[in-house]
Amino acid sequence: MAEDAVIAYGSALDVYGKLHTIQNRVIYLTKKRVMSSFDFQEIKYQAVAIPLTLAAIDRETFGVKAVDRFGQQVLVTTLERTLVDILDRPYLRGSWESADKNR
Repeated sequence: MAEDAVIAYGSALDVYGKLHTIQNRVIYLTKKRVMSSFDFQEIKYQAVAIPLTLAAIDRETFGVKAVDRFGQQVLVTTLERTLVDILDRPYLRGSWESADKNR
């Protein structure tokens, strides 16, 4: 996808096990030119630009950490950053109904 890809928004919630429905899309942040979304093995991959507020102050990696995902290290926004990002761009979160508030 991109060497600087960071899983974000509803996809980050999925990584942390905070959703109880299956997601069929992966949303990731990148500094690269945002390309069109594409499908691969029945999953839609959607690149989005890093929020302008963080890009303007050169803090693109604020609230980003590496996690193990099936033996692979991937970058993902922290839960705190994910919440703020979702409030900034709610259309990228997925449905609130799929969020597990008890986990």
